[in-house]
Amino acid sequence: MSGLVFLGDTVWPAPDCMDIEAIIGGLHGKQLVVNLEGPILERSPSESKVNNRFKTNLHSDPQMLQVLKRLNVVACDLANNHINDYVGSVSPTIRQLTGSGIDYFGTVDRNHTEIIAGNTRYILIGACSELPECKSFPGDANPNLFRPRTMLTQIASLKTAHPDARVVCVVHWGYELSGFPEPADREWAHRAIEAGADYVIGHHPHVVQGVEQLEHGFIAYSLGNFLMPQGLFNGTRLQFFAPEVLTQLGVELSADAVRFHWFQYDKEKASLAPVIAGNGFDEQAMLRKLSPFAGMTHAQYRRWFASEGIKGHFAKRRGGPIYRGYFGLHGIAASVNDWYMLCKRRLRKELIRVGLHRPYNW
Repeated sequence: MSGLVFLGDTVWPAPDCMDIEAIIGGLHGKQLVVNLEGPILERSPSESKVNNRFKTNLHSDPQMLQVLKRLNVVACDLANNHINDYVGSVSPTIRQLTGSGIDYFGTVDRNHTEIIAGNTRYILIGACSELPECKSFPGDANPNLFRPRTMLTQIASLKTAHPDARVVCVVHWGYELSGFPEPADREWAHRAIEAGADYVIGHHPHVVQGVEQLEHGFIAYSLGNFLMPQGLFNGTRLQFFAPEVLTQLGVELSADAVRFHWFQYDKEKASLAPVIAGNGFDEQAMLRKLSPFAGMTHAQYRRWFASEGIKGHFAKRRGGPIYRGYFGLHGIAASVNDWYMLCKRRLRKELIRVGLHRPYNW
């Protein structure tokens, strides 16, 4: 019976920019949910105004709609830090998606939706942390911002209203290229399961992070990318040097199990192919490597992360502080971290403006 497969960051910047034929057969008959990392532009990017010229602005070509339909994508998560990179582009993106029969969620006005896969009903709710520099702009639809306490309340309400459905919480969070979740995000994911979520699915770091199976739920902290060809986006180059970015994960949910789909991106050929288990690939060994923290208490994980986990960053962390928690004294520290990161971004923006610094990935 068809499952519901969650996949990571997805963009399609130009017609025929990736070869995806190898993965279509493996995903045939399954319903997919992807994170649409940037708007689908109706005009060329050079003719479209950006909201922030000091960053790499992601977008998709209108051909993306055909790609999504071929892959049987049934819903797109719009709660991310690139969906409103272009002025007034989110509402047209929503119009194009719904006009093609593709659902969406993760905006302020539509933070959740319902999908039926097989005989199972799923409630999908999406949000974007402010750590990935998620912004709101007037006059357009905006991503739903991650508010830890508010979202736990929303999860509990959804579970109460839909007791027979599986609640899936999808969050765009963490630092780019971090191999392990921030302690605050791990603790929050556990609380989300306690509040009524059946699954927590994360993305944004561009690399696959670990998974945990709890007594009442399942967590995948980051799926990595899905369709994200490295190359030019409106004159700037998106590139990742860490080889870990090339491995990607899909999580398939069904009534009785959680299954994994692994993919490998070929940067030179701009192609994506499934990883075949047993062909030099040991799934269980990979999951153990990615999830050394499974079973740790939150206090144990904070200590481990500060000494060992932070070393799992596959690029310079650029001075980003550790987020240890969102509640109590850790919550106060998180607010201080937010203030520090805001000041740091404003300084970085000014340095870019005067030519003393370049945006990352350029």
